[in-house]
Amino acid sequence: MQEALAGRSLEDLLGGRVLAWVGGLAVLIGVAFLFAVAVSQGWIGEGTRTLLAGVGSAALLGLGVWLHEHRGRTDAALAAVATGVSALFVTVTVAAQVYELFPAVLGLVLALGVGSLATGLAVRWEARGIATLGLLGGLLSPVLAGAPPELGTMAILFVAAGCAVAVLTRQRWKTLSFGVFIIAVPQWVGFVFASPSVIEALAVLIAFGAVGAAAAVGHESGAQKLCSSSAFLLALNAIVGSVAGWFALGELDEEAIGRLWLAGLAVVHMAIGMAAIRSGRASRDFGLLSLTLGVVVADVAFALAVDGPARAAGFAAAGVLFAALVRRGGIPAADASLTTLGLGVHVALGMLQALVSDAPFELVEQGGSPGFGAAASLVAVAAGCFVSARLAEAGRKELRLVLDSVGLAVVAYLTVLSLDGTQLVLAFALEAVVLAQIGRGAEDPVASWGAYAHLALALGQTVPNVAGPWPLVGESIDPLAASVSVVAVSAAAVAMARTGPREAAGCLDGLAAACMAYLAAVLLDGAALPIAWAAGSMALCLIASWSRSVGVARSGLGYLGLSLGYALAYHAPPAGLVEGLAEPGAATAVLAAVALGAGVASRCPLWHVGPRQSLAAGTGLVLLYLASLLVVTPFQPGGAGESAALLDLAARQQGQMLLSGLWSLVGFAALVVGLRRDIEKLRLAALTVLLVTVAKVFLFDLTTLTSVYRVVSFTALGLLLLAAAFVWQRMRPKPLPDMREAPAGIR
Repeated sequence: MQEALAGRSLEDLLGGRVLAWVGGLAVLIGVAFLFAVAVSQGWIGEGTRTLLAGVGSAALLGLGVWLHEHRGRTDAALAAVATGVSALFVTVTVAAQVYELFPAVLGLVLALGVGSLATGLAVRWEARGIATLGLLGGLLSPVLAGAPPELGTMAILFVAAGCAVAVLTRQRWKTLSFGVFIIAVPQWVGFVFASPSVIEALAVLIAFGAVGAAAAVGHESGAQKLCSSSAFLLALNAIVGSVAGWFALGELDEEAIGRLWLAGLAVVHMAIGMAAIRSGRASRDFGLLSLTLGVVVADVAFALAVDGPARAAGFAAAGVLFAALVRRGGIPAADASLTTLGLGVHVALGMLQALVSDAPFELVEQGGSPGFGAAASLVAVAAGCFVSARLAEAGRKELRLVLDSVGLAVVAYLTVLSLDGTQLVLAFALEAVVLAQIGRGAEDPVASWGAYAHLALALGQTVPNVAGPWPLVGESIDPLAASVSVVAVSAAAVAMARTGPREAAGCLDGLAAACMAYLAAVLLDGAALPIAWAAGSMALCLIASWSRSVGVARSGLGYLGLSLGYALAYHAPPAGLVEGLAEPGAATAVLAAVALGAGVASRCPLWHVGPRQSLAAGTGLVLLYLASLLVVTPFQPGGAGESAALLDLAARQQGQMLLSGLWSLVGFAALVVGLRRDIEKLRLAALTVLLVTVAKVFLFDLTTLTSVYRVVSFTALGLLLLAAAFVWQRMRPKPLPDMREAPAGIR
């Protein structure tokens, strides 16, 4: 055909084809106008004009058939046949519906005969023009004739549409099927919305829905790949049928029947999909598309039929069914992807129903019980996720991880809605411990990470809401609630550390220790807080020595650091070496507790020699720092020694002079002990103290003390340094022998 068209000239195209078809169209329009004028002027009666139209249309149809059969296949013959068929449809429609010259049943039979004739001619001649003007013209006949939207008109339209679909399907004229759909839909949709009864509306919906589905299935029959036109036609037919049916039946106050209509539409599309997949007469993708449309319509019908928790439970149950399909395994990749998508969509629909309608986030702000509906929706969604995860695990392990995570999130949200305050903390802590046990026993990573997430939720609830953010703790904090919450989080962390992997045990032990330190900060104040931290440090070091847990020992050092830091910041700041202490008793108690804690930590057998010696040296430094503060404090203005001025000079200078003397004596004594016991680090520490003393005397005392105190400070330091040098010479450690000079046998 294309080669023949390519060989034709423009003159042949216009003169042979265009003129023929335009002429046929003009004749059809002329006949319509003639009837309109005749009717308006009253020239001829209804019966006469109908008879003339029928005879003329039949004559034109016969002429076209005779020309095609005896004079060759010309465009004029095809145009005449198409025009005659269209005119006959118009005539039958007007006679039966407008003039009521014969019953609707006879009109239906005549229309069926005209359609059958047009169908036979189009198939025999493979004439797309007859199909276009004849069949589509027949579909337009009710509109052209002004036929009222009645059931008889719909019956004739149905016959015309059915004939058109039969011809177009047989001849594979896919594009014309959209013409049938576009012309027929406005007519039957208008009738459905104006229908006086439910029976008539359902009859038209079923009839034209079947025609649309048949057109899509017919074009897809025998295809190996999904045809875009048939897929689009099937989807469009399902959308129009479901929307028109629901709203039309709703206007008739028959919403229950509307739901049944949607359910039936879903079942039909599912049946088409299953038949297409099993029979193999259509592409597998077409069957999957039909199944998908059926599921979507079923979801809409279900959402309209039920509300509240039942809707969420239904969507969750549908997700379980899709998970069961995933569990089967061995299905093609496309089917598996579609099944997975269905699972995810239904889980999302269930969550959407629960979180938007039944249990919205506004309930968290309002507080109180979430109510049965909200709890039931969330429980249904969580249960659906967990069951689907177990089913999908055999086919897709990654699905199980996602579904379990979603289920745990829903459970956590339900916990937040149901509980508050300390109860919520206890629930999160308990769930964390249980999940940790499940994760260890089943080697489930989701349960393990869920345990950490619930522990974090418990901590997040405790700090800002129950115990208060330290140091901004208000008076409204309930000490008992804060204590219970913090202890619960700490206990959960300890339990998880015992059951979880070793890599996380140290972090969990540290979190537990941090929680207890935080509790001390919430409940205590003043000197009691650093003393409590120091006591906690000693307790943790003793526990670490018994349990052989390095993490617990490190937590003890953390407590010790907190105690020392608090002491230096509030009770014994370094500025006290110049200005003295405001509260000497509190500072003494705090620094003594820190020194005792450092001493206990140095005895922990988990440390190597180096850390143990460092902790022992730290004990001495803290005691020296305390002694230094106590020496300076009495000689400050307002201090205990204000009235005991020495040599009638300022009291502040006396304190600095005594401080230099104290450091010198301590350094000298430490050097002697280090030399006698041959402790290298102690000797180095002693030399460090002496050097610091020298720096203080030369940099601070020289610039701030008066002449008398300056002389005393320098003289005392000089004498002690000379004594230290003498002692070093007499008691210095013997050097190691040079092994290079020793005989080979000794080496």
